[in-house]
Amino acid sequence: MRPSDEFGNFVAGNKRLQFALFYLWPRHFFPWLGICDERYARTEKPWCKNVSVRAFEFGVSPYPETRHNRLRRPQLFDVPAYLVLPANQTFWVRYVMGVFAGVTESGELSISSGTARLVGLRGEIGRVDLPEMCASAMREEMKQ
Repeated sequence: MRPSDEFGNFVAGNKRLQFALFYLWPRHFFPWLGICDERYARTEKPWCKNVSVRAFEFGVSPYPETRHNRLRRPQLFDVPAYLVLPANQTFWVRYVMGVFAGVTESGELSISSGTARLVGLRGEIGRVDLPEMCASAMREEMKQ
């Protein structure tokens, strides 16, 4: 993710099944993306060392740690590294998930004018019209 982007995103796909899935979210609440890989590690059933998994998690902190350690480091690379939601306060977030069908090559997500485009080396691979854009409360709206 580029720190200058308004929205965070990731694209994950399967060339054999010819699709790519994407998520898009407001970065001012969730500036971090964690990626977890597990490759044929679990020996118990039903996995039996036959499963490879990759998980993507967008969040408010760069990695899991104790609250004590997190509060000691409010920022990492000039980006907020945690969020405290005061008692009896709420915030709302709308994020977008979409699917590009017929994808047989890798690409990068491009968002403009309510449209998500998957763009590869030879141009546009896929396009999805977004019914709503991502949105959320502002960090400043949360009372301290």
